[in-house]
Formats: sequence, structure tokens, C-alpha cells
Amino acid sequence: MNNHQQKMLYLVVTGAPLTQWTADAVATAELAGWRTAVIASPSAESWLAQVNRDDVRAPVLTEHRDPNEAKRLPLPDVVLMAPATFNSVNKLATGIADTYALSVMCEALSRRVPTVL
Repeated sequence: MNNHQQKMLYLVVTGAPLTQWTADAVATAELAGWRTAVIASPSAESWLAQVNRDDVRAPVLTEHRDPNEAKRLPLPDVVLMAPATFNSVNKLATGIADTYALSVMCEALSRRVPTVL
């Protein structure tokens, strides 16, 4: 299966211990036929620092793109926020998109993309 046929999964990670298993989550999704991108909240970065980025085998994005920069990813078929911290879930529920990760989540909900927390 080539990249154009694979469905796109956005894995949104937040600042919690389970974020250290991001590489395993990406590998599992890849084995199931998904193309994956990791979207990390600012608080997730310290947990991701404990992960060998080469093991993740997916782009890891933490910031909005520059206005003159082309979109970096295709639109997702599914968005998964795991782990979802209490803080991030509450911000999402109230529509606060003060980080790139929460902006991605809000956009997915507005586009009615299947979303799991």
C-alpha cells in the first residue's frame, strides 16, 4: 500500500507519562496500515524528549506553520488524542485552542473527523 492509499491518522499527545510510548503507538498504527503524524502539545515535549525520535517514524509537529509555508500534512481520516490530560480535555470542551495540538483537535471536531480521546 502506498502513501496515497493509506488513511491518515493524527496522533495528538499531551503532557502525561503515556506520551513516552508514542513510538509504539505509531508502529502499531503503521502495522494496521495507517499513515501517522504526531501532534504534540508543549507539555508533551518533555515526555517526547525521553523517546528516540528515530523510533517514532512519523513527523512530529509542535507549532503552527508559517503563513507562507505550504500545509505539512494531508487532512486526517481519524484523530486520536492519547494521552488526553484533564487540562487538554477541558480546554477542548470549551473551545480553547491556545496550542497547535488543541487547534488541530478543534479543527477536526469542526470538520466532523472521527475523533477519539
